[in-house]
Amino acid sequence: MKKTNNSLSKWQSLLIQPLCQKKAREFKRAGYPKISRHDIEKYFTDFAWKHQLPASYQERKQAIKQLSINQYFDYLQLEATVYDVPSLDHIDIQSLL
Repeated sequence: MKKTNNSLSKWQSLLIQPLCQKKAREFKRAGYPKISRHDIEKYFTDFAWKHQLPASYQERKQAIKQLSINQYFDYLQLEATVYDVPSLDHIDIQSLL
């Protein structure tokens, strides 16, 4: 399986799923029941490991274990403020007037 420096192979993704599930349960016990395993995986693949994937499984495991709820909410806040804005060329200004 080929992978780039910043993406998980299918095998690597399967290996981190139980760790992400455990972290989601930890967040649930802390009072955040809507955070799922998929949300944790998305945090790491789309944000924390976007530019550089940790070299070893142990480093990935440690990163997941160390994720705090504050780090996760910082990511959510950033994700909510950064979104795709259409080019002004595609907006019909006349319809707004």
